[in-house]
Amino acid sequence: MLTEIEVEKLFADHRIQAFQVEIEGAVDNGCKMRLFEKNLHDFIDFCGKRNIDTVFYHYTYYDSEAACIGEDVLDKVIQRPELIEMLQPKIDKYNEKINKLDFNKPAGLKVYCIYQGVFIYVQEDDAWFEALGYTNAYIAAMELFTKDADKLLEQAGKESKKRQDIREECRKIILKDPKFHGCTNLSMRRFYSKEFFDKNKKYKDAFYSEDHGYYDVLPSDFVEFVWKEFKSSLASSKDGG
Repeated sequence: MLTEIEVEKLFADHRIQAFQVEIEGAVDNGCKMRLFEKNLHDFIDFCGKRNIDTVFYHYTYYDSEAACIGEDVLDKVIQRPELIEMLQPKIDKYNEKINKLDFNKPAGLKVYCIYQGVFIYVQEDDAWFEALGYTNAYIAAMELFTKDADKLLEQAGKESKKRQDIREECRKIILKDPKFHGCTNLSMRRFYSKEFFDKNKKYKDAFYSEDHGYYDVLPSDFVEFVWKEFKSSLASSKDGG
């Protein structure tokens, strides 16, 4: 693709001034037409035959941030925090490769003129990003996931079983805790929940991932489930008595 100097010299050689511009907002308010299957030389010929002596041009670029696989992409493509967490090392490695690319390299060049109130332009593209084997962040995330989907799902099942075992252990501890028995209203149980899980990281980790948030249930809601079980057991004891 031509550089700025090369673009301006090319047009200057044909007595046409080319000005580089920045696009601030849409150029779609008026009519805009692209010369069909034409290149810069065809465009110069068009301008020369119509005595157009001024044109404008600008480059387009790939968005480096959009090219990386971010949390917004993962939340839509994979969704499950535990799968994202297991895939994270590969995602980080992919993003590292993306960040090493030169995004100052143009992906396209558009040259405009105005003829009879109409924007006439030609466009040259350089799909260098795709040529290097990269693709849309959503597609890249899906490809990374599907490549090891079976292993990830198997591992996710094991991790889920491990979390459930820890939660069961947690449930038994809370059920036997006299301090918990005295939490007779929601506000007290909310305070108990925060204090308990702040002091017991092992149990908090069974509900929450620092990288991707809560798995499926809030610790405070879990405590409410335990409370209902505790109240039910008290009612059963009374009925039995």
